[in-house]
Amino acid sequence: MENIYKDPLPECSFTSSGKIVPVQQEKDTLITVENVELNDSAIDFPCKPEKPSDTDCCGSGCIPCVFDIYDQEIKIWERECSRLRNKAVPGEDDLYKEKSMLSELEYRKFTISQVWPETEDTYRYRFKLPFDRDLGLQIGQHIIVRGRSLNETITRQYTPITDITTSGYFDLLIKIYRDGKMSKIIRHWKVGDEVDIRGPFGSLDYTPGKYRCILMLAVGTGIAPMSQVIQGILNNEEDETFIHLLYGCHTYKDILMKTELDGWAGYWNFSVTYALSREQEKNYQYGDKVCERRIDENLIQQEISGKTMDKFMILTCGTRSFDEDIIKCCDNLGFNQKQIFKF
Repeated sequence: MENIYKDPLPECSFTSSGKIVPVQQEKDTLITVENVELNDSAIDFPCKPEKPSDTDCCGSGCIPCVFDIYDQEIKIWERECSRLRNKAVPGEDDLYKEKSMLSELEYRKFTISQVWPETEDTYRYRFKLPFDRDLGLQIGQHIIVRGRSLNETITRQYTPITDITTSGYFDLLIKIYRDGKMSKIIRHWKVGDEVDIRGPFGSLDYTPGKYRCILMLAVGTGIAPMSQVIQGILNNEEDETFIHLLYGCHTYKDILMKTELDGWAGYWNFSVTYALSREQEKNYQYGDKVCERRIDENLIQQEISGKTMDKFMILTCGTRSFDEDIIKCCDNLGFNQKQIFKF
C-alpha cells in the first residue's frame, strides 16, 4: 500500500483490542495507516470497515458490488485516519463550497432537517442542501450512507425518493429493522444530526422512448428507486413511455409513498397494481387496483398479456429472494436479460 505521510508526532500502532501502543521507528521513517493503532486517549480514530462475507454478494453483477464498496471504504478509512493524525477535519461549511454535492471517494456530511413516519416501521429523513443546489444524481442512481457505533462502521445503499432536479433538500425512505445493524444507528437520528454520505452510484442506462412500456416490479422499500424513475419520466413532457408498477406489500397500510402514487396515477401513462399478501381488512381507497396475492409469474403474465414483449423494459427491486424469483419468472416468460434491470 502507498505510504501516505511523514508524521512528526510519536508513532503508534493498532492492536487487536483497539489500544494504542508506541512504536519505535527510525527518524523520518514513512508509515502507513496499516501500522497505526488506535489510542482512545490520543485520537478518536474511526473503526476499520468490516469485510463482507461471500454470502453478502448476490452474484448478479451489481455496480458497485459489496466488495467494491469495501475496497473503497478501506481507502476512505485510511485517508480519514491520516487526516485525523494531521488534525485536518472537514467541516459542514466545506460542503457548500464544493462544485459537486457528492463525491464517490469521500464522505461528506449532510444535516437532517426533518424526520417523519411513513408507516409503523418506515421513516422519511429529509437532508438539507444549499437552496439553489440539487444532489447531482442521474435517473436510477443511489448513494451510500455510513453509520458508526462504538465498535464498528456500517454502510448501506439508499436511493433518494425526491425528484433528481429538486433543490434545497433530498429525502430518504428507510425501514427500521428490529435487529438491523444500521437500523440500530438510524433509529437514533434526529433533526440537526450530520450524516456521512458519498456517491452517486448506479448503472441504469435509461433512454426516453427506447421502450414502449416499463414494467416495474417492487416490494417494500423497493419503491424508492422506482419513484425516481417514475418522476423522471412523468416530468419529461417529451417522454411518452408507459409505466406500470406492480407493488407488493403485506397489507394496504404497508404501502409506502401512497400520496405520491395517487398523484402519479393521474398521469395518462402511469398505472399501479397493489399486490397484498396478508391483507385482512380490505378497506381500500376507491379507484385502487388491488389483488390479494404475491407478485408471481402468473400475475406478470396477466400484465403483459396481448402486448409486444420486445417493447418492454423490466425493473425489479426488493429482497434478494424476490429479485431472484422475478428474474426467473421473466426468463420463463421469454424476456431477454438485456430487458431486465435489477436495482
